[in-house]
Amino acid sequence: MAPVSQVSDQNAIIKRRKLHRAPPEIARKIVAFEEIISANSMKSERELVKLLNLPNSTMQTWRAQKIAKEATEDEIAIFFATPTGSVLLCRIAIAIMYNNKCGASGICGAQECLRHAGLDKYVATSSGVLQNFWMRCQDCILSFGKQWEEKLAEKMSTRKITVILDEMFRKKQPCLVAIEAMSNYILLEKFTEDRTAETWRKELENAIEDLPVTVGQITSDLCGTIRSLANEYGATHSPDIFGHVHLFGQFSAGCEAPICCAFLLIYGALAMDASKIAASGASRLAEILPAKVNKAIFFTDNMR
Repeated sequence: MAPVSQVSDQNAIIKRRKLHRAPPEIARKIVAFEEIISANSMKSERELVKLLNLPNSTMQTWRAQKIAKEATEDEIAIFFATPTGSVLLCRIAIAIMYNNKCGASGICGAQECLRHAGLDKYVATSSGVLQNFWMRCQDCILSFGKQWEEKLAEKMSTRKITVILDEMFRKKQPCLVAIEAMSNYILLEKFTEDRTAETWRKELENAIEDLPVTVGQITSDLCGTIRSLANEYGATHSPDIFGHVHLFGQFSAGCEAPICCAFLLIYGALAMDASKIAASGASRLAEILPAKVNKAIFFTDNMR
């Protein structure tokens, strides 16, 4: 290749542009390569490279892959290396990408994905069949989780945990959610008839009865019901950051962004007691904050 620069120290050359080949094309060349090798051709490797229009390094890589494939006897890898398998793999990948970017979700999305991949000839795609199949998948997932929870609980040491509690609603029906703070493990996620402290206590006890844990701290959005639950457990109750941000937003309209960020970093993100806030310098910060922020500090402290 001709040098780009006339300066010997900068005598760079034009690199060959990488040629991207589709998987089916690669598979066909692999088959051709294997056929020529198995025929005990008298041609050298360089002649085979020139015949197949491939770089010599690619030929060496394919030979190494062939040897490794035969050693592992991976039937799936061997199938996808064939022209038919590579076409199927490419079609499935495109169908998944299209469905995720442009397609529907849920059962309708699964139907579209199977049809675009050409698998609807071999897999039932009616709404009823797919819905029943997904219900069986859910049962298997729940069973799997229960089995591993029991298995791992046997090796756990007794410990206190921090539980984050929250309530969500669907068509006015409450869903109680409890998550262990350190591991993000979902202890409870269940729809109930009400969200009283008694219901919370019963469902939470059912969730942790087989685990060697005790509730040492509860974090929530300052809900009265969950406060009552924390008192029943004798656990420390701490507010989450969302409650502080929400309350602060009601009083911080019109404040400059740097002031808001400074306030949130010291007060909201740290989620400390009023005494600890003063020790960290928040009281000095409050002297320069607008009247609305001072009002927010007073209001939020008195909401505890």
